[in-house]
Amino acid sequence: MAVTDWWLGKNGSDWATVICRSNATATVTVTCNGRDFTGSADTSVNDGIVEITVTGLTDTRVAYSVDGVAGGTLRAKKSRGPYWVASGSCWSKVRPDMLAYALLRDYDLDAYFALGDFPYCNTGSTALGETTVNVTSSIANATNASNYLAHHRQQRRVPGIKELMRSVPFVYMADDHEYMVDNARRDLDWWQNNPAAAESQPTATAQNLTDAWAAARAAIEAYATGNPVNADAGIDSDALYTRFTVGPAEFFLLDCINYGTRPDAADDASKTMLGASQKAWLIAAILASTATFKVIVSPKQFWRGGTNTDAWHAHGINPGYQTELKEILYAIRSVTGVMAVAGDQHRYSDQFVAAGDLGAGYPAMSCFVGCPTTVDPNPTSYVGYDSQIVMRDNGRNTGPTSREDFAVALLKISDTTVERYLLTTLRGLIPLGYIEAGSNDVQYARPKIG
Repeated sequence: MAVTDWWLGKNGSDWATVICRSNATATVTVTCNGRDFTGSADTSVNDGIVEITVTGLTDTRVAYSVDGVAGGTLRAKKSRGPYWVASGSCWSKVRPDMLAYALLRDYDLDAYFALGDFPYCNTGSTALGETTVNVTSSIANATNASNYLAHHRQQRRVPGIKELMRSVPFVYMADDHEYMVDNARRDLDWWQNNPAAAESQPTATAQNLTDAWAAARAAIEAYATGNPVNADAGIDSDALYTRFTVGPAEFFLLDCINYGTRPDAADDASKTMLGASQKAWLIAAILASTATFKVIVSPKQFWRGGTNTDAWHAHGINPGYQTELKEILYAIRSVTGVMAVAGDQHRYSDQFVAAGDLGAGYPAMSCFVGCPTTVDPNPTSYVGYDSQIVMRDNGRNTGPTSREDFAVALLKISDTTVERYLLTTLRGLIPLGYIEAGSNDVQYARPKIG
């Protein structure tokens, strides 16, 4: 058939969206509850991707089909909790996502947030019906728009994640590996002299950078079809940052690459992860939110639970983006029910600071990191975890080594609490406390004695 891929996008009170990719310019038909809903796919636009809205739904799951092929199940937004939301980042294309199968089987998910490195474009293979090449290996490959699109198609066919996407609203956010160089930023010198020597391009020109960035960005935007659209005023014209509600929680989705300063710049007031417009939007949106819980969804972790050198924390060549992070946290210090989930780390961790730990007046803040199908299990530990790391993949903040384990961050949301879990391949479901309405503090279970 012409439709090669599909997944669920945003949904509403009585509707849901099915995103279909066709390899031919044609009419695509989604059938649900005995009714047909159609859209026109054009291979010259967004790689043949079309968004089709299915109406007349309730919050009860129903089956749907795409051009006569069983598609999965969908529903409108649930009208009451509990609500389940999962997040993670960093997927392999060569191993099935077993956690995705578990989520689909055991949890009635209301949304899944993919926080980037989905796909790794700095690899190449012939698999899952596509042939891809490493975009970091040459300027020609870095500027090849068709190659980026093939990477995205290949990633969405990974067993487990493919099935999950077809029955759970899937929100995709890009990170550095969707671009043409590790720890990508839109900076010519950074590309020419990238510390990952094999990925540097000393002869690249400003035009090469423009072309490579545009090719990567076009693929990202095409495969973010179905994300909630940011209707707020005053945002960037090319923005992918937005917000999305699930029950009593509002999620603020960040783009940590497109507007960011290169990681090796000094950590001062001029260094930014988000750019001025996105930062202003985030602060204003959180301050204005009437949701009981506000969840910052950041592809980059706040504090150091691993060795990444382009996150908010300082490590290696990266002095960090803590000046900007503290600016944001201080600006929202009066808001309660705030927490974060994050990615881009091939370890999982629970990060927390109590009120005042970052300085007088700073709020309590937690940041929860999952990595469902890591490409780098980090078989040995390293020294220097930040004090904010409450728990990580090799146990509490004292463990000497790690084991190959994969995890997805899982939130169970009610009107009064957000329960935090890690679902892992080795340890199963790990409860990591809860946040109550009106507070940012994580309450951890206390052992009962006597």
